[in-house]
Amino acid sequence: MRAFVGYTYFFGGWYALKFMPIYTSSCIFFTKPIWAALMGYFFEGEPINKCDIISIFSAFCGVLVINDPLKLFEEKTSKIQHSEYDILIGTILSLMGGISGAGVMIVLNRLKSLHYSISPYWYSLGSLLISPFL
Repeated sequence: MRAFVGYTYFFGGWYALKFMPIYTSSCIFFTKPIWAALMGYFFEGEPINKCDIISIFSAFCGVLVINDPLKLFEEKTSKIQHSEYDILIGTILSLMGGISGAGVMIVLNRLKSLHYSISPYWYSLGSLLISPFL
């Protein structure tokens, strides 16, 4: 599981750059703390207080303000033109990367009791086996 979510984390983050501008892709990709807080609440039973909810809402609003989704489809000033389809694919890949990054944190939280060298070993072996398919 560690290898799969770790590989999709990096795959989504890097491959999204092919389809959309870097500022948009990285802003969506780095929503990992939002997803980690939500996944920790639902899967790990970690408590979320009012301050956490306000922080999650503020971070989400910040992502919307930075990306300005309505302007993204109208912007044609850059030398590299991105179609609406490219932006949709890039957004999905960036979200996949951010959610998978949160999944990595959840999996690593459950692997605390293992020796520190086991997780990188299986991550690298799993990535080696998964990468030819993608």
